[in-house]
Amino acid sequence: MKAAICISCCVKMEVHSMEPNVYVQNVFLEVFCQFKEAIIEVGKANLIVKVQMSVLNREFVKELNDHTSEEYKKFETEFKLQMNEIYNKIPGYKDVVIASLRAGSVIVDHDVIFEADYNEFVSITRQYEDIINYIIVVTDPLLVTINCTDESCKL
Repeated sequence: MKAAICISCCVKMEVHSMEPNVYVQNVFLEVFCQFKEAIIEVGKANLIVKVQMSVLNREFVKELNDHTSEEYKKFETEFKLQMNEIYNKIPGYKDVVIASLRAGSVIVDHDVIFEADYNEFVSITRQYEDIINYIIVVTDPLLVTINCTDESCKL
């Protein structure tokens, strides 16, 4: 797969009683928190990282706009399989969901979903920062051109 990855986009955290917005500027994090309540329910939280990726060796076709088309379903299956291999290396990884596809080779806006535990010793924000750092590490090899001659690179 030839890919260019942009992680400098809006990142949102889903938490039961607080809703911080996290923005990633290259590899730097700016965290803005708004607490609705002083008490946070202990449990698990889904952390969602919004990522934009350009698949350079695929041309965008209009069928990719239709979520019910065979072309879209095939692309989604292949994309999820390859992203699962990459993101599965990150602790707490649950799933990847395509938010949108658009032209420019094929630009894939997708959400990467992680599960984090509320922990009195490690904040959700800290866990989120760790996840961002993991994403940067595991996607860094994709920033270079990868030779797509084997079966592991179907996109």
